[in-house]
Amino acid sequence: MRRWRGAVAGVVLLTACGGETTDPAAWVEPGISSELAELRQRTISDLRYHLALSVPTSRAEPLVGRMLVRFRWSGVAGEPLVLDLMEPAARVRAVRLDGNPVTAAFVADHIVLESPPLRAGETHEVDVEFTAGDASLNRNDDYLYTLFVPDRAHFAIPVFDQPDLKARLTLELDIPEGWEAVANGSEQARETDGGRTRLRFTETAPISTYLFAFATGRFQVETRVRSGRTLRMFHRETDADKVRRNVEDAFDLHDRALSWLEAYTEIPYPFEKYDFVLVPAFQYGGMEHPGAVFYRADGLLLDETPTQNQLLGRASVIAHETAHMWFGDLVTMAWFDDVWLKEVFANFMAAKIVEPSFPEVDHALRFLLAHHPAAYAIDRTPGANPILQPLENLREAGTLYGPIIYQKAPIVMKHLERRMGAEPFRRGLVTYLDRYRFGNARWDDLIAILDDNSDEDLRAWSRVWVEEPGRPTVRVERTTDAIVFRQSDPSGEGRLWPQYLDVWRGGAADALETVALDGAEARLPAGDPTSPLLPMASGIPYGLFELDDVSLAALAEGLFDLPRPLLRGAAWLSIWDAGLEGRVRRDRLLELALEGVRRERNELIFARVASDLDEAFWRFLPPVARAEWAPRVEAALRARIDSDDPVTLRATALRTLVSVATTDEGAAFLRGLWEGSVDVRGVPLSENDRTRIALELAVREVDGWEALLDREAERITNPDRQQRFAFVRQALDADGEARATFFLSLAEPARREQEPWVLQSLSYLNHPLRQRSALGFVTPSLELLEEVQRTGDIFFPAGWVGAVLGGHNTPEAVAEVDAFLAARPAYPPRLRAKIEQALDPLRRAAGIAWPAGPAPVADGDA
Repeated sequence: MRRWRGAVAGVVLLTACGGETTDPAAWVEPGISSELAELRQRTISDLRYHLALSVPTSRAEPLVGRMLVRFRWSGVAGEPLVLDLMEPAARVRAVRLDGNPVTAAFVADHIVLESPPLRAGETHEVDVEFTAGDASLNRNDDYLYTLFVPDRAHFAIPVFDQPDLKARLTLELDIPEGWEAVANGSEQARETDGGRTRLRFTETAPISTYLFAFATGRFQVETRVRSGRTLRMFHRETDADKVRRNVEDAFDLHDRALSWLEAYTEIPYPFEKYDFVLVPAFQYGGMEHPGAVFYRADGLLLDETPTQNQLLGRASVIAHETAHMWFGDLVTMAWFDDVWLKEVFANFMAAKIVEPSFPEVDHALRFLLAHHPAAYAIDRTPGANPILQPLENLREAGTLYGPIIYQKAPIVMKHLERRMGAEPFRRGLVTYLDRYRFGNARWDDLIAILDDNSDEDLRAWSRVWVEEPGRPTVRVERTTDAIVFRQSDPSGEGRLWPQYLDVWRGGAADALETVALDGAEARLPAGDPTSPLLPMASGIPYGLFELDDVSLAALAEGLFDLPRPLLRGAAWLSIWDAGLEGRVRRDRLLELALEGVRRERNELIFARVASDLDEAFWRFLPPVARAEWAPRVEAALRARIDSDDPVTLRATALRTLVSVATTDEGAAFLRGLWEGSVDVRGVPLSENDRTRIALELAVREVDGWEALLDREAERITNPDRQQRFAFVRQALDADGEARATFFLSLAEPARREQEPWVLQSLSYLNHPLRQRSALGFVTPSLELLEEVQRTGDIFFPAGWVGAVLGGHNTPEAVAEVDAFLAARPAYPPRLRAKIEQALDPLRRAAGIAWPAGPAPVADGDA
């Protein structure tokens, strides 16, 4: 164990009963260090919390509470007891130990009881009266919800805030009369009088503090019974038709996910009950609190004409959060360096769970398109990070999240399942869940179990796929007697990524040849020298596949005639990669995307190509060229909107057109849709659709755009959506000074509380149509990033940088970012990586290569 680090000045003491004050040892640092976590994990067990909180009616008033922390102590004399609480000096009113007042030191984010009279092997209780912090309570005028992941429980309440100190929690809430409440446990008692309601919830199973949760406010509750289980949905939606259209599907999808996971894991649902809460503008798609799962409301309550991807997305997020009940909640990572271990299985299992609900979908294609593009977008950059990342302090845990965890890791796990075989892999997971149930485990623990079930050296396989960043480059070469697949390491470190390639070389759609690329190269017998070669034809192989010139030309020429959707999807990704690497001209990429919009009938591929067309239109084209391409792009999308295709595909085309329409005719069409004078057959517009069209017309500054926004504000019926609209429209002012004033207001943390609103506003502030005036936002936005990371939730820093840089494509914008990074050689490595990840598409769009020089600092290195 290393020496405690980080002397903290300004120690504040709380002294009771005239006790003598002494200066505590200066080893406790802000956040939760790995050293502190190791000490507490060794000395604290049988942990229970009893939390009582009073929630005022007014948002301006603080929550006050009392926390009883009961635990068994196994430390030695002289070891301190350290509880975590943000800004304790301002929040703690009293501390007692075993019923007696005690002197406590407030050091950084901690309450320190130095040399307390704790007896090894005995149970003790700390009693803290406190005022709760608001940072992780997400307070609104008539509702609030907690969000404690990854280390934000102690932003609000005093706890041992680390994942490997699982505890049972009993919660009491005192709330305004007329409010509902939901928590991890079931409601056990209710008493109402004097305009207040007091609730007590049952004690939970052992869970980590980041999973503690409650929500309270003016919610409506829907209850259904599925497979003998009572499920409840809490929501704030005022559109009764929208609720009616979606509610049964929401309950059915949860029921199917629960039943599938019970069968796969051979473990019944491990918690007392399953409620879920639909939160307006929730920061994530979902959060897996056992007994009280939270979702972003519009992810489950879909509009009247959802796209196929939206339907699949809803099923996937439900399956993802339900899978967490076993992978993450039942068995939890010991430290957040293994946070990927819970996320990988949530996404991996979700891909399996949704299949029976969508028998018409090509799920191999869906997995490819849902995972590879997002993972490639990180792994092709200098900011690429490994799946498993080192972590010294939990205050940095939020920076670990991103597409490598959510998208690349499930691909890697699919590789592992393939190497082992599906059934040995499943048996290993069942052993893992059973062995560590209601406890904690590391990746090393799981890979040891899987290694015992395999003849291969899985630890060696893990080192390059899990513990190293980046992807291999696999070059396809033809000789007179062989086809050679030669892999290389783009970083020059000589690494090799063992995997199976599934090669299609023309002919029947399912005629794939598998070759093991376990070394530097693999070979297949030579065939027709004019046939295309596609080495990722199964949708599983991973890397930058540098096709030979014959294959690249043949696949591009016949792309949308390939005989199977999975082949077309894999070929499109390979061609898009080649375009980003400069092997396919950008005008050719645009032509291919337009051809796909005109011809592709598979909805998943159509959505992918339409999305890439949207990006290419705004990122690859300067304004003059964009004006030349716009009529063709709009015409292709209008043709699909007016076609006899399924309504879900036509809805995708319509929403793409809303993004790219820039001609006078296109703007007039959008205005007609918004006004109701233009109708798209079979695709009724929702309130959300009309709001988005209004915002897009405003950023284009069509005639009368201000009055249009006023009318839209009057038409929005839901109060939560009204507030969001009022916030976002400030970013659309035609006056550059007004936009700058709004941007400057975002420097205040209170203005960033509604993170989805902020990200949408930043996207409009930095819209491609306004990128010249928005250039001045780039450096100030980056200067705020460290504070955004400290005060925001886990996806906010990457979202912040992406929203700022996403509308730019000029060398001047690249220069702004390069200058920012060059002036800060000691900038936090993980935040530097986030910037490099967001900068990469901008740099490619501007046609500027990454500068030569030393390799970038690896994520997590000093």
